[in-house]
Amino acid sequence: MSTASHTTGIPNVTTYMAMPERAVRMQRMAGLVAPLLSLPPVRTGLQWLIEQTTEGPDADERASGASYVWGEVQNEKGDRAVSRLRGPQTYALTVETALATARRTLEGDAPAGYQTPAGAYGPDLILDVEGVEREDVVGPVLDEPE
Repeated sequence: MSTASHTTGIPNVTTYMAMPERAVRMQRMAGLVAPLLSLPPVRTGLQWLIEQTTEGPDADERASGASYVWGEVQNEKGDRAVSRLRGPQTYALTVETALATARRTLEGDAPAGYQTPAGAYGPDLILDVEGVEREDVVGPVLDEPE
């Protein structure tokens, strides 16, 4: 999501992520102690703790999981476009997308200079990944219920 404004040219991109309630509480607590987290001994200790207690998904979780991405844009007139993606588990999706860009680069299809993957290869790059489905909706903003 950090590349969204580079790719789209939209300067005010906001991102959200669904998280378990416990993770939300932890994020809020981290915000309260943020100044302490920048101290080198605290950072070193937390990095060690993360390395000892955190694991990524195993092969079964990667094979059976799914990822969901929803994007929406609206202009000043109220016109909007929505795109929803469903694809493989996030780690697997990241690997397959990186491989798709690497294949294109090795085939000589690499634009010069800094590019985001979607900036270099367009919004349909993600559809090169097996199992990705996209739904696009374009139209006026629906009235809010009263």
